[in-house]
Amino acid sequence: MRRFSRPLLCALPIVLLLAAAVPAQAAPQSPVRALVERLASDDYQEREAAHTALVHLGLPARDAVRAALAKASDPEVLARLEAVLQTYAVEEEERYAVERLARGDPFPAQPGDLKLGAGSGEPIHEALARIKEATGIAVEPWPGDADLAADLDRPVTGAVTSSGEGAVRGVLFHTLMGIDCTWVVDGARVVVVRLTPAVLFAKMARERRTADLSDLEETLRSFEAPSFDYFDSIWCHLRIKADEARATREKWFCLLRNRAMDGEESADHRALALEGLQEFLGSNDKPQPDVDDVFASLARDAKTPAEARRAAISGMFMGMTPAAKAGVLAILEGEDEEARRTLIEALNDQFYCALTCLVPMKADAPAWERFVAGLGKEVGSPDPQTSHRASFALANLEAEGAGAALVAREAPKEAPLLLEYLETVKRLRTPESRARVVESRSHPDPRVRAAVAYLLGNYAGGTGRGPDVELLLVDLEDEAPIVRFVAANGLGTVYSNSAAERFDEGIAEAASRLAALRARETDTRVRKKVEESLEAMKR
Repeated sequence: MRRFSRPLLCALPIVLLLAAAVPAQAAPQSPVRALVERLASDDYQEREAAHTALVHLGLPARDAVRAALAKASDPEVLARLEAVLQTYAVEEEERYAVERLARGDPFPAQPGDLKLGAGSGEPIHEALARIKEATGIAVEPWPGDADLAADLDRPVTGAVTSSGEGAVRGVLFHTLMGIDCTWVVDGARVVVVRLTPAVLFAKMARERRTADLSDLEETLRSFEAPSFDYFDSIWCHLRIKADEARATREKWFCLLRNRAMDGEESADHRALALEGLQEFLGSNDKPQPDVDDVFASLARDAKTPAEARRAAISGMFMGMTPAAKAGVLAILEGEDEEARRTLIEALNDQFYCALTCLVPMKADAPAWERFVAGLGKEVGSPDPQTSHRASFALANLEAEGAGAALVAREAPKEAPLLLEYLETVKRLRTPESRARVVESRSHPDPRVRAAVAYLLGNYAGGTGRGPDVELLLVDLEDEAPIVRFVAANGLGTVYSNSAAERFDEGIAEAASRLAALRARETDTRVRKKVEESLEAMKR
């Protein structure tokens, strides 16, 4: 029986009379104390409401709840207070993780030739302990989370071996994914934490726009930012979860869908949720109507915040269902100019995905004709960016005559758009397209010159690689480190032992020039890339 028995209730009028005699200036009762008393109510709904209210008070109430726990004797009250304190512990852990992700400490350095592994069935904590033994990097669970500690006693699911600069991150990703945990960097330490919704979105924000980079963008970013490996990222985590058992997929799908559809949520988080749902479409080649429905709903709604709508339109374009393809055509043929512009941008951003996602539409001749005609109409848009990007899209999709038309077209002047133009022209792999790429070698923006060097190093058109090598050797002397970096990378690609077609002409001269650059180079990133290229060129 609850402590609020009938005799006590009968005495309530006396208590109220006494309460009336208390001076008005007396301190009000602590909200925690009042809620704790309600935890002992005979009314289940009241106990539940008090429990929920204590949880919502959050970390500021922790000391008062601990004090109440020390005095409590009722078994249910004790259990509820302990549960409330556990939610506070999770909140503290979550806050810590989000703050560390925002701070962005770099991952601790490790030997480049490292090879690590985790055996199937061994306890996760043992696999993590071996990381410290092999590298000196401390991998520790967030303290005070008993459930997390118990999860680390669970077995590793499937053996994994990871090597190179990402060896530690590879083992962490594989071993922690099965228990829905992740890691954050705190100085020289790596701390294992729960992958709560707040941590999920903080990680997505930190790793944003890295899952769908083109080869050119990835090369430029490798110089400008720390290296990124999709296969130990939060995006890869979502893609794997999307392809797991139904219950697991549903858990992650509902989390992302609800956040994307929540009109009270920030536009940034809604866009992140939609970008996360795009990973569901990339998990396999099966149509996923529930995901497509989310994208279609937000893409059609002009009131959707611009950033979120862009992610929705991009996702709808990736969809494999007939409804998704119909939605794409509706936008392309509709009156919403902003939506059409966003769709064309998405088509170019998701070029490699486009080749797969547009297969169903390409198989439907009338629909494909409408799609190509719609893009052709946008080539004539008075907006230069829309016009250029529509011409890029047609060339990428190998529409009849589009490649030749693009080569004949005047290149855009602005650097970001020019980079898209250069990469599209390069894919045509003709002497004429190569000539258009080379025209931009004197551009004032170092990233454009670096892009040209990248394309020359990876170019497969023209006759032989000799002319490309000559230009790359000149680029080794460029004043901008990023150009020297990419030129060195290009020479390593041209002369690589693993190249599909081995090329040896001029290799001795190239190796000599690279060695000379290594001797005088002051930028450590360039020097490291030179060393990698020289290693790749060894015969």
